[in-house]
Amino acid sequence: MDRGPDCRGVLENLMAADTPALPARFLYGNHDSYVKNFLQEPLGMHGCRFHWLEDVMGGPQTLASYGVSGASVEAALTARDAFEKALPQAHYDWIEACERSVHIGSYFFAHAGVDPLRALDDQLEYDLIWIRQPFLTLKGDFGAVVVHGHTPVKEVENHGNRIAVDTGAVFGRKLSCLVLEGDRQELLVAGGKVPCPVVQGK
Repeated sequence: MDRGPDCRGVLENLMAADTPALPARFLYGNHDSYVKNFLQEPLGMHGCRFHWLEDVMGGPQTLASYGVSGASVEAALTARDAFEKALPQAHYDWIEACERSVHIGSYFFAHAGVDPLRALDDQLEYDLIWIRQPFLTLKGDFGAVVVHGHTPVKEVENHGNRIAVDTGAVFGRKLSCLVLEGDRQELLVAGGKVPCPVVQGK
């Protein structure tokens, strides 16, 4: 949510992408949580130093994609009421149904990462969608290779114990695709698949 001019269109494309022929699974991130947070607490949001309706956050663009124009911090209550009427219940339900984490084989997928002090099956939603430290600097074993985004990097970084895949598309950089098949870790690029080696010295 809120990272482009047509959030509604993106959401509808994702909702249609999960088909029997090509099953898809979707992770819940901190920006996705802003929809519920704004509807419940329109005057402020837990866990974020900005208000969702500030331009830096992209909330006004999200509301505009649902036909609610001119949303501002000063008129947050009015914007919330209009958004609540404009947002289809199916969209709200789909966002909230997105998985907070997915554990497949030796990989654990989460938007932001994990709390190293908790078992993988005992993670808190807040950490799964918000954590940075101490997760990002830990060199040890998490119990699975954690594949995550949230903290942008210039190139996909494979640290062995975690793989960071957010390469800053929101900032005009590229969108990256990690391919995990068996014991192979590869990146999908214009010319096909290339290895995703563990980086050294990071």
